[in-house]
Amino acid sequence: MKQKLSLVGFVAIAVACALIPNRSNAGNAEERQLETPPVSTGIDERLSFYMNRLADSSYVGTYGDAENVHTWYAAAEELGRIGAPALAPLIERVVTTRNEYERRLGIYALRLAAQDPLIRLELRIAMPEYPQALPAPDEQPRIVGLWVQWWLTHRSVIEAAIRQDD
Repeated sequence: MKQKLSLVGFVAIAVACALIPNRSNAGNAEERQLETPPVSTGIDERLSFYMNRLADSSYVGTYGDAENVHTWYAAAEELGRIGAPALAPLIERVVTTRNEYERRLGIYALRLAAQDPLIRLELRIAMPEYPQALPAPDEQPRIVGLWVQWWLTHRSVIEAAIRQDD
């Protein structure tokens, strides 16, 4: 899939690189390298790899310093980087899962994937009150409903844009 890099896309990549987790776990004694797919893996394989880890609460890293440690939700972040192709499986997952953690990270991944230039405008029009990144359990049904409504309205346009971009 060809990617067109706009100034906004470049800035987003630069910010993401600045936030890449510190693999030293911010000074913690235990250091953990997260399993990743091979570099040559295609989008479908990467999508499957990270979707299979979305519910795994141990598949996280940290970044920041010892006084300011933040969680890096690796599977959600990587699904977000995949962008528009991750939308359909993420929508399905947040609707069907009974796992609150998986739903929460699925919503977060949707928010990240929706920053793909192929769909950003459609999302802003449909959801002017952009959903919270990591919603509380009582907010999840409403936010999932917004995503489903948005997806049903824009699915054909987004899928056509993804096919064109291949």
